[in-house]
Amino acid sequence: MKKKYILLVLCFIIVVSTSFYMRRMNAKRELKTIRTEISRNLGVDTDFVPFLVESSMMYSYADAVANGNGIPKYDKKLGTLSKVPVNQQFSSALEYFLGYSYRLKVFFWGKSRSKGTDLFFEDNPDFSNWVRVNIALWAACISGIIFFALIAFRIPLPFAFFGGMLHAVSAAGIARYTGQDIVRGNFSLPFITLSFLMA
Repeated sequence: MKKKYILLVLCFIIVVSTSFYMRRMNAKRELKTIRTEISRNLGVDTDFVPFLVESSMMYSYADAVANGNGIPKYDKKLGTLSKVPVNQQFSSALEYFLGYSYRLKVFFWGKSRSKGTDLFFEDNPDFSNWVRVNIALWAACISGIIFFALIAFRIPLPFAFFGGMLHAVSAAGIARYTGQDIVRGNFSLPFITLSFLMA
């Protein structure tokens, strides 16, 4: 019985690790293309890659939490929505998680050093990297949860492993959730999938 649980945990780790690796490699390829364009157009060698519009807004709130400022109740930068409380416009759990987890990371391991050219574009490249890795890791957990869901449905271990790996390596499983940008689905989908599994 103990060997069975060890095998299940090992399969889960392999599925999640493969999923994380595939997402990070896809994101790194895309980010490299963007970096090359930025460097070519600006004539500066940099690792900076901006987040897209919605992601940059979420990033700014997560960065505010990481810096100890918190998310403002009203955000004047939102134009016509500035009179609507921020937490009524969307769920901000992801931003709080990213900000507080980064603070824990800095507390235990400190910040990594950045090149001067990176600091020209952003205040904290280490936080940007932390966000991208976290988003990819949350997305990778989905493949592992699919594996456990198949086990819970009494699918034989080899087929359940194949199902988890299929999500880990398929283009459809990777395309939206790479960690390249902040997408709420990366954070919420593991919880949604777990809730189906537990129901």
